[in-house]
Amino acid sequence: MSFVSTVVADLKFALAHPATVRKELIATATTVAADVTFFSSFTHASGWVATGATAITGACTFVLTFLGTNTSPDDVKATPPK
Repeated sequence: MSFVSTVVADLKFALAHPATVRKELIATATTVAADVTFFSSFTHASGWVATGATAITGACTFVLTFLGTNTSPDDVKATPPK
């Protein structure tokens, strides 16, 4: 299979199964963010390595925020505290 046909097949799958793709993206972003945080906490990287780690963490945070569940304020207020 060529690269283009693989991309087209992946896009067709994503359009047909958006919930599965969303779940996989959230799982991947969570894992990558945890790995980068673990790496950053045990190494004292500087320069481009620290910049890359910050950029990756920022991208993961964006994905998690963008794809996370959106709960309306009314639903939050209606839910009894645990």
